[in-house]
Amino acid sequence: MNDRELVFSSVRAALGRSGDAVPDIHPPRVDDSLARLAGPDIDLGARFIDAATRTGMKPARASRASLRESLESIVRAEAPCTVLVDVADGSLRTVANDACQALTISTRSDPDARAFDADLAIIDASAGVAETGSVLLTSNNRRRCSWIVPPKVVILVRAGTLVPDLLDLWTSPESAAHALALAPPAAMLLVSGPSKTADIEGVLVTGVHGPGTVYIVLINDA
Repeated sequence: MNDRELVFSSVRAALGRSGDAVPDIHPPRVDDSLARLAGPDIDLGARFIDAATRTGMKPARASRASLRESLESIVRAEAPCTVLVDVADGSLRTVANDACQALTISTRSDPDARAFDADLAIIDASAGVAETGSVLLTSNNRRRCSWIVPPKVVILVRAGTLVPDLLDLWTSPESAAHALALAPPAAMLLVSGPSKTADIEGVLVTGVHGPGTVYIVLINDA
């Protein structure tokens, strides 16, 4: 018996337990009518936009054809000097770069060196949750600083990645995040609104641990 087994044996003896294996314990079945607020028969896009608005984000819808125009409108309104484009999807990355170039806005693509120089970042999400308006950001093909350092961020969400609620996000085989649950990347983050805290004297401050302004562009890619 090694030291580890000796320690566990002593603990079991003190608790009056044997070393026999614990029988399989199955969790109770979840009643979907109680656990789920968003069913599969709802308009996921409309529910997502409504929930994202209520969390303080600025959502909009666009088609692939109108995406550049939507991005130009956002960038023009924010008037950044430099935009960090860190979009994993190659076709979406091209549109984001073209939108900035059309407005003669300087772009950066190296987050490690340029994140602190950017006034705004354009990134894409791995999935979206209709019930809460949340977006799942991962470190697959991008750097974590892209969604933390710039004070303002535009997140591109493909409509095909939307799931009804958090229960479906990880467990549904049709979810874009299902594979991530089996082989998670270095970092994953669920964003449900701009960064904020009320730790100091109960005063709500926005933009503390991350972007204070979050735009969402839901791309109808069906």
